[in-house]
Amino acid sequence: GREGASLSPFFLFWPPLTPKGPLLMDESRAERVGRLFLTVDPTLSPLALALALSVSQLETGLGTGYFNYGSGYDAQDSPPCEPPNREVTDTDVNGEEYNGCLKGASNDLDGARFFLRTMFKPNVVKALKDGSIKKAVWAMRDNNYFVLDRAKYLERVNVHIEQAKTIASRLVKANKAPAKGF
Repeated sequence: GREGASLSPFFLFWPPLTPKGPLLMDESRAERVGRLFLTVDPTLSPLALALALSVSQLETGLGTGYFNYGSGYDAQDSPPCEPPNREVTDTDVNGEEYNGCLKGASNDLDGARFFLRTMFKPNVVKALKDGSIKKAVWAMRDNNYFVLDRAKYLERVNVHIEQAKTIASRLVKANKAPAKGF
């Protein structure tokens, strides 16, 4: 149990990929998380929101309770993890497993804010303004958001990107805020 920290009721951690193919994004969960992201930044473009949803699905199964520090793990990020952080097993650039801590948030809004701030650095924003998910993922790697090979991470993001684009377009339109952002 995790005493003293909130855990979103829709939280799923590291959703599995089946041998027959990836699991589809849960649309109602994706819409809830997408609305939360739009609460944090109502100017997100459909493409930016789609990338955020796809990465969130990849990393936490659309859970907003935990997000990666985004800069790799070092000694201070090694277990035991202080609440509200969570211990996880991850893989490094060579595919070797290691234990680390994912940054925890005490509530969904703070988790979403941290996630978007960590992911959308200026070079990622520029790539999204250029309309390129691939360039955005490359920029995320340049920022040490992940350590996996760029092409492999992009492949994982692309598993859900089309579904995420559909959901994101619907949410941005329903949000009625002009998508002036990236």
